[in-house]
Amino acid sequence: MGLSREQQKDCVEKFSTVRMFAFCNERALQKLCAQAVPETHPKGSVLFQQGLPQAKMLVISRGTVGETKDINGQIHSWGETTPGMALGSNHALRQDGASATAKCLTPVVAYSLDSQSLSTLLKDPEIATDVMYSLNREVRRHMNLLNTPLLEQHAKPTPIFATSVAAAVESFYRSALNSYLNARLTGQAPATLFPNMGVQIPTR
Repeated sequence: MGLSREQQKDCVEKFSTVRMFAFCNERALQKLCAQAVPETHPKGSVLFQQGLPQAKMLVISRGTVGETKDINGQIHSWGETTPGMALGSNHALRQDGASATAKCLTPVVAYSLDSQSLSTLLKDPEIATDVMYSLNREVRRHMNLLNTPLLEQHAKPTPIFATSVAAAVESFYRSALNSYLNARLTGQAPATLFPNMGVQIPTR
């Protein structure tokens, strides 16, 4: 079943935001969407089960998908997939086992590409070149993330006056609160609400 004109437009828009296809041109995106199949899933549906072969990729159009991963018997949250993001773009190529269980947190509308269609499309020179460039840019993006060791980072200027005022106000607030709590717990009136402020303020 092909896509309607409205679905085709939406499909192209959503595929263009997937990292794997981020630098694909309009013609390449049109070719991808020509093979895409619209899918609708109710809330609670399990799209992929961890460990089972993943025979298709999904690009989310509407809704949210949550992923959980079983690690040594403990279930861990694996993040959420929202509109414009893809599920299984790597695993579908070789039908590898899903790395996590994907479940619809809301009703979901998505576009799917089965493994065979995806493999065929990636043999198209125009698509292959753009996908290669997209993935290369993604790798470079991760490589260029700042990894400066903590002790080599330069400290940002501290607004001394504002910080000092805030610390002084906090000292009075904490002292009064502590005195009040002690009075309520012991039943004895406090000698003073602000003890030893001459020590606290300079220290802070």
